[in-house]
Amino acid sequence: MAFVDEAKFFVKGGDGGRGCVSFLREKFIPKGGPDGGDGGNGGSVYIEASHNLLSLNDFHYRAHFVAHNGIPGMGKKRHGKNGKDILVKVPLGSLVKDAKSGEILADLTAEGDSFLAARGGSGGQGNSRFATAHNRAPRRATPGYPGEERWLKLELKLLADVGLIGLPNAGKSTLLSKLSAATPRIAAYPFTTLEPQLGILRFDFRDTPCVIADIPGLIAGAHSGAGLGHKFLRHIERTRVLLHIIDASGEGDIPWQNFQTLDNELRQYKDELADRQRFIVLNKTDALESEERLVELVELFSAHGHQVMAISALEGSGLAELKETLGEIMTVGEPDSGEKLQMTFQVGKEQGLQTRRQLLSQVRRVVVKVGSAVLAAGDGLNGPVLENLARGLDYLLGAGYEVILVSSGAVAAGRRGLGLGSRQLSMKEKQAAAAFGQSTLMRAYEEIFAPLNHKVAQVLLTHNDLANRDRYLNIRNTLFTMFAWHLLPIINENDTVSVKELRFGDNDTLAAMTANLIEADLFICLTDVDGLYNINPAAGPEARLVHTVARVDDEVEAMAGHVCGSLGTGGMRSKILAARTVAAMGGSSFIGSGRMPDILPRLFAGEAVGTFFLPSTEKMHRRQHWIAYTLRPKGFLRLDEGACRAVTADGKSLLAAGIVESRGDFRAGDPVHCLDNNGEPIAAGLVNYSSRHIGKIKGCHTDQIEKILGFIDSAEVIHRDNLVLL
Repeated sequence: MAFVDEAKFFVKGGDGGRGCVSFLREKFIPKGGPDGGDGGNGGSVYIEASHNLLSLNDFHYRAHFVAHNGIPGMGKKRHGKNGKDILVKVPLGSLVKDAKSGEILADLTAEGDSFLAARGGSGGQGNSRFATAHNRAPRRATPGYPGEERWLKLELKLLADVGLIGLPNAGKSTLLSKLSAATPRIAAYPFTTLEPQLGILRFDFRDTPCVIADIPGLIAGAHSGAGLGHKFLRHIERTRVLLHIIDASGEGDIPWQNFQTLDNELRQYKDELADRQRFIVLNKTDALESEERLVELVELFSAHGHQVMAISALEGSGLAELKETLGEIMTVGEPDSGEKLQMTFQVGKEQGLQTRRQLLSQVRRVVVKVGSAVLAAGDGLNGPVLENLARGLDYLLGAGYEVILVSSGAVAAGRRGLGLGSRQLSMKEKQAAAAFGQSTLMRAYEEIFAPLNHKVAQVLLTHNDLANRDRYLNIRNTLFTMFAWHLLPIINENDTVSVKELRFGDNDTLAAMTANLIEADLFICLTDVDGLYNINPAAGPEARLVHTVARVDDEVEAMAGHVCGSLGTGGMRSKILAARTVAAMGGSSFIGSGRMPDILPRLFAGEAVGTFFLPSTEKMHRRQHWIAYTLRPKGFLRLDEGACRAVTADGKSLLAAGIVESRGDFRAGDPVHCLDNNGEPIAAGLVNYSSRHIGKIKGCHTDQIEKILGFIDSAEVIHRDNLVLL
């Protein structure tokens, strides 16, 4: 089978299904109203790196990849099924480029690295979405959006630790066969090797093997297209060490001239290759007439500052020393296990960046939260920061993302407009300032987004709006309608009716809840610091930015501490907890500086800015997440050891027999938290009995409930369908 390292192919995301125009027509339900469902989203095309492939040969047999279309919506508010995604496998080391512009889109170097090549179109909305108080029978539905399509180009650059380069017939293939189990074609004439060959070199003194790439022979002018080697020079770019294989049997200064030819080709192709770590390997020493000739060649290369090794690949002499040298090179810079854990935290920097880029390529819906500490300046709003934010959101909207902005700053805007200065405000004064400042804030957003041709819409929420299931779903549908109308929703807490102290962390929590409300793929929190640090940045130069957090645990919370911003009391910890909330729903989060120029384009370009939080490996169902993270507990149930085990390990419902203590005043259907013997919360759920009734039946068997209460509504105090582990 031929080795193919270039391919051009077409990708297209599936079209979204059209929305349905339908009206409910059932007996005894006159004027049932619109019930047309939404169309399904079109499938997307993803490219994923796999170690099972070694070349791009498959693309010569199939060059078109089209994902499935979404199914149209149907009556009775039935949504169409989403189109099926297509996964295109490519070898490790594949470079994805736009075929037209040549722009590099992705570099897939690790197993599982993926890239969203063509996004599927969003499904259209059914007429049930457009019902209003003024138009109760809309006959309008939107068609599905077409999926993205484009031509892409793949270039394969082999991943290897060591690259063997040399002129034709220098003995590279023979050396590869001696160092590894590879079986390249070997013959006594030039250009025996017509395609790159890989081999695995194993060591006795280290567990990790070394990958060696044999690059076809280079000749003078290879960088500009002469011979065969010019096609494969790109594979040298990823090697860590280069071995120049020189035929030592040449007369006079021919070996030195051969090296200069190789060196010149590398510099002409890419100058940095000549500065990479490399060794001169004098091969075919068995053909030398005398020992003095070998000494002469070694001194010649050494005098020019090169490290030289002499071998005979055919007879095997000098190979043991070569293996030992390569093993030492591979070992240099590898920290021991203790150092590695300390350096990488939960995930290594490079691996974290690769994962970040992979997840960002799959993002379709984004919630951006900007805090008061970023927006405020003195006694008002910070104009340059607002402009920077507007440019970033314009970038996201222009790229086709669905975006919601959760904005603080109403109180700050009210301070300036009312001339309140920076003095401490009472609760009533804060609420009054927020009422005045909210209109000022929205006017500022309207003015800054108008030149960018974006319309904004204000949404004011309280926690009760999200805790009530009906209002929760209504808000969700309203936001989706705003997306369809190409509006930018700007959400803020309705401070004027808040009954609790306005806290810095409130909008962090609100933003996280909003992200889960609309099933956002990414939650972005823009604040006045660069991200999460291992210690308080103000403590000294030892503070280091944490680039990636795989999971929010006690160690991460300790890093966040309780440091507060200048305008609030939540600080970094509230942002960490918000990221944990989003992760449980399967979303990613990012914390970065809202004052950094072009922070959003830089994030989506894959730069190492801020701190990126990975999604949880076990995604919660939306209703379970609503119970666990949106609802506030109105009471607590302390369980015995057996009940704790049944709930957490066996996935059972909570029975009255396992309850030791009931705290709080709650009614049937209210949310409560279940505690273990140490008082730590282990689960959240909706109870089937009030606190008064649970106080009577706690510790009793199920068959005793009716006798004690005079009725039995349910055999379980909390059914497992309404119980979520924390």
